[in-house]
Amino acid sequence: MERVLRRSVAMLRHLALIAMTAAALERPAHAATAYVANSLDGTVSVVDVGTGASRATVPVGVAPQDVLVHSRARRVFVSSAGDSPNALPDVVTAIDAKRNLLAGTFDAGATPVGMAAVPRSSLLLVANFYSGTLRVMRARTGKLLRTIPVGAGADAVAVVR
Repeated sequence: MERVLRRSVAMLRHLALIAMTAAALERPAHAATAYVANSLDGTVSVVDVGTGASRATVPVGVAPQDVLVHSRARRVFVSSAGDSPNALPDVVTAIDAKRNLLAGTFDAGATPVGMAAVPRSSLLLVANFYSGTLRVMRARTGKLLRTIPVGAGADAVAVVR
């Protein structure tokens, strides 16, 4: 239950960030699209923030955790427990941001939670909670480039370049 609550708080932060970004750019709210992880049914809802209309529902695996929009890769990434909450591999699911369809699924290690995109690159970073590692992957292919030990309970990652 704690895991579900933590995910819900993360999704609320993402929605707030989308709304603040739209306001900061002085773009109308209807120009924003929200991607909301639904932990209890293993999907992501694609929502028009301005109208509240649902654009799509994309299956992403058991207990989706974090959602990341990677503009350079034109993908939305979602970390989850994959097909089973008790068996590896846990995954990162890629959604084609233009068509809102499943674009691929990548092995993301043990309990992927937080994700970040490296600015001006095609790299995707994934924090793994139980293994205490950071996975560096190619955003378009999911190819693992390296695994970096970072510490027990790694659950969030941010990048400054």
